[in-house]
Amino acid sequence: MTLDLFVFDWSGTISDDRRPVYETNMRLLRLFGKPTVLFEEWLPSTPPTVVGFLALYGIDCDVQDASALYSKYYNAVMKEGIAPILYPDVHDVLTHLKGQQKDLAVLSCHPPDNLLREADKYGIKNFFSFFHAGSQDKASDLAALCRRFGTRPESVLYTGDTTHDIRAAKQAGVVSAAVCRGYHTREQLEGEKPDIPVMEDLAGLKQLF
Repeated sequence: MTLDLFVFDWSGTISDDRRPVYETNMRLLRLFGKPTVLFEEWLPSTPPTVVGFLALYGIDCDVQDASALYSKYYNAVMKEGIAPILYPDVHDVLTHLKGQQKDLAVLSCHPPDNLLREADKYGIKNFFSFFHAGSQDKASDLAALCRRFGTRPESVLYTGDTTHDIRAAKQAGVVSAAVCRGYHTREQLEGEKPDIPVMEDLAGLKQLF
């Protein structure tokens, strides 16, 4: 398999932000007078976007308003010390792929300001040729990335940690891969039949490529 462009999801794939995202989501539920749920219930069922999350609980909110509220509460959560962390294998894997002369990019639903700030904090910003944060339609955005890089979809790998990531990759016609240390379980991910067998972590990419 010859792949030229490696695209990564952020939350649950590069950055372990499950706790701050959970706390943010619960504060949004309280804001709208909705009951909160346990972390274990929330984790495997939360939609990829804040609009989708709010809709799941019967809250109608447009993209701009929802994104602004999410960023406000996410930043508040981080100031309280509930912060995301870089998964330990990421730097090594990105270094390896860059050594193979691969183009690297990020496609994520994570808010743009937060994602770029985290990438800078982690010291990995310069590994990537392009960041697309705040995505509302990953399938369309993956297709746009292929055009941007002048790369055939079958030469692009998208690695994420949710069933939504696998579905988006398949819809865009790119190669799909998934790690099971993020938001969705191995069983959930395997049910979507990604093109590359589900990996424990990103180190699996180093072994494959």
